Amino acid sequence: MQIPHKNSSALNNSWVSEQMDNLPLTRLHFTLIVIVILALLFDGLELSMSNILSMVLSGDSGEARGRSHTGIGMVVGAAFIGGALGATLLGRFSDARGRRQACLVMMAGFGIASCITAFSQSLEQLAAMRLLSGFFLGAAPPLLNVYLVDVIPAANRGRVIMILVMVSSFGASASPLLTHWFNDHNLLGLDGWRSVLLFGGI
Repeated sequence: MQIPHKNSSALNNSWVSEQMDNLPLTRLHFTLIVIVILALLFDGLELSMSNILSMVLSGDSGEARGRSHTGIGMVVGAAFIGGALGATLLGRFSDARGRRQACLVMMAGFGIASCITAFSQSLEQLAAMRLLSGFFLGAAPPLLNVYLVDVIPAANRGRVIMILVMVSSFGASASPLLTHWFNDHNLLGLDGWRSVLLFGGI
């Protein structure tokens, strides 16, 4: 009876990793890169919406009437608090259940939370949903980058990560433009900022 070597699993993992590093970029790799780029664009878009919400809720519009500075601060800060929690807890989830499953949970959770946020009727509802959407989006940059590091061949890894960093910055700059555009072309009769949140969730 042959006794398995105690290091056979480690050697097998090392061999698989080496084979993946020697692969050329394939259509599957490019598909994954596009999906990750889109996810990071919406990550930047969603987080920059805090600035838009701050202006909307503290301005002279109907949305701003009766809003306290404390309530507005709660809404603006909720996404960042949720992000800190999400990055920690979903990071542990990815270690236990795998990067792919964690990425799917993150994107599905963000989509649902963002769509619900668009229909919030009070500061409390808005803050709660911003906390939830921030929870899922806070894990997006580390999870998606680590996932690509796992699957992209070593020769192309640095170039791909730099492209992701560059492209993700466009998401933040797009939020005021999209808000302005959706003011004239709203979704389901919603205000511009609500339409942006619904668009990001969809």
